[in-house]
Amino acid sequence: SVRPLHRPPTMSAMASDAKQQAAAGAQEDTTKSVSSDAGDAATVEGGKTPAELKEQGNIAFTRASVLKKTTAGKQYLQEAKACYAEAITKLSNEAVNDQSLGLVCTLHSNLAAVFLLEKPPKWAEAKAAADIALAVDAKHVKALYRRAQAVLEDGREGLPEASLREALQSLDAAREAEPGNEQIAREAERIRRRLEKLEAARRVPGPMEIAGRISSALRDRGGDCLES
Repeated sequence: SVRPLHRPPTMSAMASDAKQQAAAGAQEDTTKSVSSDAGDAATVEGGKTPAELKEQGNIAFTRASVLKKTTAGKQYLQEAKACYAEAITKLSNEAVNDQSLGLVCTLHSNLAAVFLLEKPPKWAEAKAAADIALAVDAKHVKALYRRAQAVLEDGREGLPEASLREALQSLDAAREAEPGNEQIAREAERIRRRLEKLEAARRVPGPMEIAGRISSALRDRGGDCLES
């Protein structure tokens, strides 16, 4: 239905449409994880704007990345998650415009990074958060890269071929959006080599290739069995 001009769509309506494009089950896990941890960081100030909360979350995330497994690092990571969650909540009642769309995309991409940094990483939640960001901006490079990281699950052995191809698709899209990004290019090439190995392992060699693997002595002996 057409919305009245005097009633612009709200961020909550946009978020609802985006969430439908993400995996429903994974998105439910993401929402639960964010809401359960959002109240843990007492340093989140209620009077801040979504943009200010994003910046506070970014500072906390940077500190968490440096401190990593320490107690302080875990606390900073929870603070970052709480800031991003609070910013998203505040945006939910705002009208849609280019600025708010860009911010909600960045916030979900940043949430994906938080889930990836957690120990153990929350792969499904990270993918769901990245999916929401990509529903807003399909060419968001960081969201594409983080989605690929979530699908790859730290590059573990035995990962299904379908997951490798799904990750490569995200990485190729990120490379197309940002051709000069060497980190993305290296990761895409690494996944491409893994896929090539899988394809080579199941390829059926041709008759001449099979014959080429037989020693000349055996081929000569086998020639005595041929009709002249």
